[in-house]
Amino acid sequence: LLLLAAPPIDASRTVAEVQAELSAEADERKATLAEAAAPMPVRGNADAPVTMVAFSDFQCPYCRQSNALIDAVLDEYSEQVNFVFLHYPLPNHDWAKPASIAAQCAARQNDDAFWTLHDAYFNNQGGLTEDNVIAQSASFLEGSYIDMAQWRTCASDETSAAHQEAQQIVEQALRTGERMGVRGTPTFFIDGEQMQG
Repeated sequence: LLLLAAPPIDASRTVAEVQAELSAEADERKATLAEAAAPMPVRGNADAPVTMVAFSDFQCPYCRQSNALIDAVLDEYSEQVNFVFLHYPLPNHDWAKPASIAAQCAARQNDDAFWTLHDAYFNNQGGLTEDNVIAQSASFLEGSYIDMAQWRTCASDETSAAHQEAQQIVEQALRTGERMGVRGTPTFFIDGEQMQG
C-alpha cells in the first residue's frame, strides 16, 4: 500500500485572497468566452443576465440529445438565459467542420439562417455525409431569405475571403475550447463556469 501525502496547504493565504483569485479566474473565463461568442448568433433573450455556452459538434449524437435540454431551459427561463453555440467539430467527424463553416456562412447574412442549419443538422444527422452536407445545407436553407449564391461561395469556395473568414471563426472557437479545457462535446459553460454532464 502506497500512501501519498497531500500537497501542503499554504496557510499564509487568507480566505479573501483565495476568493479574489477565484473571482479573477472566473472573470477571465467569462471574458475569453465572451470574445469567442461575439461573432455568434444568440438564441433567446440577447440581454439575459445568464449566458449558456456550448462547445458542440453538429455530428455528435450527444450534442443532438442535449438540444432538448437547451430548449427546455430557454423555454422555462426565457428572460433570464440565452444560448450561444460555439463550434467544436471533432476530427473524427467527417462532415462536422464543413457543416460548421456552412452554418457560419449562413450567420454572415442572417442569424435565423444559422439556427435553421443548427436545428436541421441535429434533426437529420443520420442522412448527412461529407459528400452531401453542402447540398443538404442548401436545401435546409430554402425559404430563409438569404442570398444563396453568396452563401454557396462562402460554404464551398475555399479560396474566397468569406469562406476563410467563416473557417477562422470555427477554428478560433476550437482554440478557445482547447484553452478552456474542453475534452469532448458537448461541453457547457454557464456564465463562465464549466458544467459537466
